[in-house]
Amino acid sequence: MFEALAAIGEASLAALWFPVMAWSGLAALMMLALASARRLHPIAGYRLRQGILLALPAAVVMAPWIPVPESLRPAIPAALGGSPAATFPDPATRGQPLAEQVDVAAILLGVATTAVILLALIRISVLFRDLRRLHRLRAAANTLDDDSANRTLRDLADRFAVQRPVKLFEGPDGCVPMTFHWRRPAIVVPGGLVRDPSALRIVLTHELIHVRRHDYIWTLLDCLTSAVFAFHPLTWLLRRGIDRCRETSCDAEVVAGGVARPDKYAKVLVQTHDQARVPMTAVAAGMATRSPTIKERLEAMQQFANTNPTSRLRTGSALVGGLLFLVTTTLAGCAGRAEPPDSSGASAAFFDNDVGYFIPSVSDTGQYWSVPSSRTEDAMASALRRLEVELDYLRERQDELRTLSDAIPRTRDGLPPQGEDYAEYSDLVKHQILLDDMYQERLKQFETLRLHRETLRRLRENGS
Repeated sequence: MFEALAAIGEASLAALWFPVMAWSGLAALMMLALASARRLHPIAGYRLRQGILLALPAAVVMAPWIPVPESLRPAIPAALGGSPAATFPDPATRGQPLAEQVDVAAILLGVATTAVILLALIRISVLFRDLRRLHRLRAAANTLDDDSANRTLRDLADRFAVQRPVKLFEGPDGCVPMTFHWRRPAIVVPGGLVRDPSALRIVLTHELIHVRRHDYIWTLLDCLTSAVFAFHPLTWLLRRGIDRCRETSCDAEVVAGGVARPDKYAKVLVQTHDQARVPMTAVAAGMATRSPTIKERLEAMQQFANTNPTSRLRTGSALVGGLLFLVTTTLAGCAGRAEPPDSSGASAAFFDNDVGYFIPSVSDTGQYWSVPSSRTEDAMASALRRLEVELDYLRERQDELRTLSDAIPRTRDGLPPQGEDYAEYSDLVKHQILLDDMYQERLKQFETLRLHRETLRRLRENGS
């Protein structure tokens, strides 16, 4: 179990935690900047916060494919899957039981990752429950056949440039005005609202702005992101800011568009909140949402009552939000590209020590302790392959030197050459002796490593 948790922790470090930590720092700075921008229009705050939030899952998903200059790649901590020298246990830990040698940091990280996954599954199940509730509410609603209401809907759709056809439904008593569905948007209003044309006009304008901006699908993405990363407090702070800016930007546009005066709009807003008895799901976008508070909405309405968001402002906010999304995704994704340094250039001395770590130790009681970590088999296989390459090379060099020495003329009685050829022959002999020693050393390491791997395999078979 400990090895499984350690493996999960090591695998999740670069895949999840590095991008999340990088995103956290960037998001915190951007959120502070947005919080200080008091005069920023809510539609701009809405798009910018969305760009920051959606950059989190994008950074985690895109991290393996984001090209990063070598100089900018952060190094993976040696304790959690670093260089080959850190992959093997310290000689001082040999002779200890396996459970005592497992990396505690990796285990704790594995526990945290497992908890994050379980929490995400719970939050996703809650999201699907909300979607089912929304589907049941849609099934219980009746198509509104009132000619006056539908004519008002068409007129307002033309006025606020809503291109898609929208269906109007009458919900059960106590429901709140809301908008849902993406390709075939639907607006649900309580039956009592139909009998008040002025209030209905205000509510329909608010909901049509949601339809024009595709707020339903964006809200669904926001909810899914905050569900998957439910462990992160910044996602919930961003969600609250997004909900606030989404509704206050609609409120401000309704008032600035001349559909209603601020006092009349505030009266309808309070009325829809007070009469709500059917709770609104987190996915649907609607006028009577509980977040933000009525006080926050009234304050934003008064501040931006004379600022009608033009198409340039809406388009610019969307473009800047998209740019912020790309920048945050790229910078946070770079952290996920942290790679261990290449071990191909490691010195022979370090490699010899690494191989030496595999040699088993036998205690006074005759107990045999294996090298810890689930990475042992892969590391041994890699070391064996490298030793095989070195042995092949040493054999080739021995054959080359033997051929060179045989080419040097001998005396008639077979004794070593004399005169000028002696110095060359002596150097070749010394070189051959050195290669023979290196070959024997590597061969001993190779056979010791094979013995150790086979011993571990048999111990596992006997223990299972």
